Amino acid sequence: MALPAHPVLHRSILEVAVEAKNAVSAIDILKRVSKKLSLTQDDLDERTSTGASRIKANIGFGLSYLARAGFLDRPERGQYDITDDGRRILQQPRIRLSFTFLRRLIDGEANIEREGTGQVQVISPTPDDSESEEDPLKKIEDGHRIIKENLISDLLDSLLGLSPDGFERLALTLLERLGYGKGDVVGRSGDDGVDVIINQDALGLEKVYVQAKRWRQSVGSGEIRNFSGSLQMQGAAKGVFVTTSHFTKSAKDTAERISQTNQTILLMDGQELASLMFDRDVGVITEQTYAIKKLDENYFAEF
Repeated sequence: MALPAHPVLHRSILEVAVEAKNAVSAIDILKRVSKKLSLTQDDLDERTSTGASRIKANIGFGLSYLARAGFLDRPERGQYDITDDGRRILQQPRIRLSFTFLRRLIDGEANIEREGTGQVQVISPTPDDSESEEDPLKKIEDGHRIIKENLISDLLDSLLGLSPDGFERLALTLLERLGYGKGDVVGRSGDDGVDVIINQDALGLEKVYVQAKRWRQSVGSGEIRNFSGSLQMQGAAKGVFVTTSHFTKSAKDTAERISQTNQTILLMDGQELASLMFDRDVGVITEQTYAIKKLDENYFAEF
């Protein structure tokens, strides 16, 4: 089951606040909304890209926006109570409590008129269903994902422009950043089928052998079997095959079968390679950083 859309979640928050009769904490609202919407454990366990609870973040943003729009009151720290306008808006099921609508109220681009019947009327057009209602954190995550995807594409283009020796040195740099150990490029030294050797311990007793192929065409099962043979010649048990292209299904199956014996062969295709370069700052630099902060409730409890 997917998490509910934000208008549904925001309306459920107000409904929970009405049912509570008194001010209720954010934690209790989370529990009661989860029960009201029959959220599964998988829903509750869903995480953002930063590792935060998705539903907790969504409710946190919802509480903030509903309070700023005048539908919730904060009688004391961490407590929420529904306002008269909040009660009135619940009587208008056609009004979608999306982030866009709440932002318009907060920014003064829309406002509500209180009628003598006790109802409210929106006197500025509400957003239609086509408008974005994603929370700010989701928008940041999506923007980061798009930037990463574009940069990974640029990285792959740049990798294909390297010389074979340059690609081998780059593969070594990445694997060292990943914590494999310190190594050397040996592709030019006559070691058949092995381009990089990494020492996993200071004495060089544990080694990882690497083959790095700057290819456009796919890597098939034949190349994996040849690499396995090279490892056997070296008396090696661990190997990593790195390529800028991708592995065929038969290549993956071959590597899996070999790894069930006395050898272990790890495959790293172009997408994974570029993604790891992005994560480990290999070939990329940080242009700008945004820190996402939240209120430290414990800090204010000390006063």
